[in-house]
Formats: sequence, C-alpha cells, structure tokens
Amino acid sequence: MKTKKIFAILIAVFFAFSLLFSCVLLFSVKKVDVNYAVGEETDVSAVEKELNAFTGKNLLFLDVAAVENCLAAHPYFEITEVKKSYPNVLTVGVKERRETFVVVSGNSAYITEETGLLLKETSVSTLTDDRNVIRVNLTGINVLSANAGKNLLTSGDELLYGAFEMAKAVRLGDCIKSVSLTKAPERNLAVFQTYSGVKINVEDAIVRGTDKIKAAFAEYDLLDNDYQKLNDDIAVVLLSDGTIRVTWTDRSENLTR
Repeated sequence: MKTKKIFAILIAVFFAFSLLFSCVLLFSVKKVDVNYAVGEETDVSAVEKELNAFTGKNLLFLDVAAVENCLAAHPYFEITEVKKSYPNVLTVGVKERRETFVVVSGNSAYITEETGLLLKETSVSTLTDDRNVIRVNLTGINVLSANAGKNLLTSGDELLYGAFEMAKAVRLGDCIKSVSLTKAPERNLAVFQTYSGVKINVEDAIVRGTDKIKAAFAEYDLLDNDYQKLNDDIAVVLLSDGTIRVTWTDRSENLTR
C-alpha cells in the first residue's frame, strides 16, 4: 500500500514537471518583432543584438522594464512600445533620436535631442555645419553633468531648457542658426542668430520666453525688406503692463504683440 502511494506521488510530481516544462516551451519567446522608426541608412545591428537576447525567455515572466531599458547603452535609440503577444512573440517599437542641439562649452560640445537628452559628447573641432542642428553657446553657464542617455545638467538649466522650448516654438532649425545664452547676476539673455543675419535679443528669457520669441518671429516674418533682414537686429522685452515690445534696431516705431 505504501509503495502504491509513493508511486502515485512520483507520477503526480512527474506530471507537474511535465506540465511546467510544456508551459516553459509554449511561452518561450520565439520571435522578437521590431517596428522601427529610423532613417533609411541607420545601422540597427546593435539594437537587434540587444533585443534578440530576449529570445528564449519566458514571455509570462518577462520583465517589461528590462526590455524598456535594454538600449540604455545606445542613446540614439528609444524604446517606444513593448507588447507581449502570446504565446511566444515579443513586439517592440524602436524610434531613432535626432540630433537637434549642440551645446558648446569651452572646447567641449554636447549633442542633444530636442528634450535636452544627451546623445554624445565630442570636441568642438569635430563639429560640421548642419542646418538641422542648432548651436547653443554658453556664457556664464557651466556643464555640471554630461551622461549619454540622460538630460544634460548645467548651472543654468532654467535658461538653457527655456531656450530649447523657445527654439521648438519657432520650428526649431527652420531659420535659427545658433542661440547664445548669457547668464549673469540679474540677467538671462538669449540671442537667436538667424540664417538671414538678423539677431533676435531676448532679455530676461526665462520669463515668458516662448511668447517673446513668437512675437519676434511674427514681426520678422512680416518684413519684406531684404536689406533690413540682413542688417538689423530685433530686441524683445516684456513691459510692466504685460505686453511684449518688439523693436527693430533701425526702425523708429516700436511694435507690441
């Protein structure tokens, strides 16, 4: 009787292990389906290597956070979607981050996407002209932390990130060649250099900066005088009554928006 009982237990254990093994096989990732949003010539071999490492893992117990963070060493790529398609397919969305700003401090250049996330650090001497990338020059602002894959940290983040938002508000690099930021006691100046030659000086740029730059470019876009666009500058200030004054350097009238 005792032998029969032991035999029955062994059969039950064997059945349980067989069932568990079947489940492991059934839900093992056989395919990683990747939906790419990248340039035609972008090399995604490093991305594929990272994602293929999840092949064979059990989909039931797969940690989604681990998938989302697997490209941390590749800041030019971002995971946008992770979906488990049972029984054995893992679907992942991958987006390529675009170079938008190059922040220059001394001899170092920090290339970021539009949010300020650092893509890479390089030397100023390696930079080339690229109309899709806006150069940001720093005066009175120090870089405190520069880790690829994380936001660039400086001693003037309010001014720097405000300038990023200002540039995005006027269509990024559509006509902006560079932005020069100056931080000093009681002064936060942003100077936008356009490709036509006009400089737009935004005083106290951390206060309603996007409103100021929109007002400046609204006036800039109305101007049909090519000579003035090549030779004049624009000054933008916020008046005490809350209106924004836009002034051309060689114009007698002041325009408010």
